Amino acid sequence: SQFMFRNALWRHADKTAVVVGGRSYSYRELDELSTRLAAQLRGLGLNKGDRLAIALRNCVEFAITDLAILKLGAVKVPQNEMLSRSDVSYMIGHSGARLLVVHGSLKDKLDKAELATTALADIVEVDDLGVGVDVGHRDWQQLLAEPAVEFEWGAVEPDDAAFILYTGGTTGRSKGVMHTHRAMMINGLTHIVHGEIAETEKLLLTSPLPHSAGFFLQTAFLQGATVHVHARFDPLAVLDAISRDKVTWTFMVPTMIYR
Repeated sequence: SQFMFRNALWRHADKTAVVVGGRSYSYRELDELSTRLAAQLRGLGLNKGDRLAIALRNCVEFAITDLAILKLGAVKVPQNEMLSRSDVSYMIGHSGARLLVVHGSLKDKLDKAELATTALADIVEVDDLGVGVDVGHRDWQQLLAEPAVEFEWGAVEPDDAAFILYTGGTTGRSKGVMHTHRAMMINGLTHIVHGEIAETEKLLLTSPLPHSAGFFLQTAFLQGATVHVHARFDPLAVLDAISRDKVTWTFMVPTMIYR
């Protein structure tokens, strides 16, 4: 999996990877920013196999953190903003996450008393401008301020864990399901083949990146496509973006289509 992402970042360096909030990021920029973040996270003690929880809205920081986790060989634990306070704190603790990257507007999802009993060692907070919003926690901008020096990707094997997804929890507490790098790549290649995501695609993602949309984002990166990310779904904004940005591929659930 690392080879394919590494090759894609190199091959498509000059292309636009993500457009969010009116700002475009090239594959080269994402590669550099995620390497800086990975190096800083390693300095904080996050190593191969360690769990990192993400509680972010649809923002470029999600893409940067996702790639940094891959470069570290760490394990991603994505948290959907639609989850309850109880579920978020439970999943962070149950997964054994050692670090959390959280959007400033989602701080109320954290039960600090419960988190104090977990393995969580550090928290990185970001806001819509990529700037730390709490002086008591790590500052995102500060983490990315210095270029990474001699960073080496943490080698992974196909059967190593890549991420932990939690079940719906309809009959009790959600269960953490471990997914390997092999499974992640099979998923990505399936999206390429059956979802027909090509290099020339201009994707529009408006649903939460910690859920299905995040896998389409990864697939787009594998192909060198361009992804337009919206903070939320708005029918008029979607129609406008399809026309203005020449969107060729998007993802919606039935309720969104009906609207």
